[in-house]
Amino acid sequence: MYSKNSSVDRRILKSQQALKKSLLTLMQQNALKEITIKDIVEGADLNRGTFYKHYQYKEDLLDNILEDVIEDLTYSFREPYKDRETFEIENLYDHRMD
Repeated sequence: MYSKNSSVDRRILKSQQALKKSLLTLMQQNALKEITIKDIVEGADLNRGTFYKHYQYKEDLLDNILEDVIEDLTYSFREPYKDRETFEIENLYDHRMD
């Protein structure tokens, strides 16, 4: 994953990553509305206080996951063209053709 902010405390990042992983794992078996914060923190091996330190609702956690995905996609798309001053859309390289 693209790292936008390396100045964030590593413990915070580790907790947030554990919560994200837990939610994604739970969502493989259950709908979001069926998942509780207790389920998420148990899967992450953290306490509820840690969850609430970072997020107010489980939907906030999901939003954060989606933001990460969009950020990664944007970075992946822009990276090959970062050193170009201009480019034409019809000349974009199709990486799927490799």
